[in-house]
Amino acid sequence: MHMTVWDWFEQRSFHHRDFSGLSGAGGARPAITLILPAREVAGTIGPILDTVARLNERSGLVDQVLVIDADSADGTADIARARGAEVYPAYPTPRTLGVCGVSGYYGFVVLFLSLSRFR
Repeated sequence: MHMTVWDWFEQRSFHHRDFSGLSGAGGARPAITLILPAREVAGTIGPILDTVARLNERSGLVDQVLVIDADSADGTADIARARGAEVYPAYPTPRTLGVCGVSGYYGFVVLFLSLSRFR
């Protein structure tokens, strides 16, 4: 199957009206979390988070920004924290997940589900 970038983008793009039915009782909308996986991106994570913040000032769409850092040694996590993002390790240790002790993708899923319960 041959698909151009524009075809791919068009098939995977949505208009805000497509989600108008998501409002719950009383017009409340579901919380939206932006999740950015990161590894050794100290040179770009700051500008990306600055852009997200500027867009969010206008739209108010994003309620939470998570950066999942894959053990970066270049200061990626520190830069993300300085820009207001919540930073979590991609490979959680038993200390970060309590007695669960899982790691990698499944550890992140457990972490995300744990955080989302309290939002």
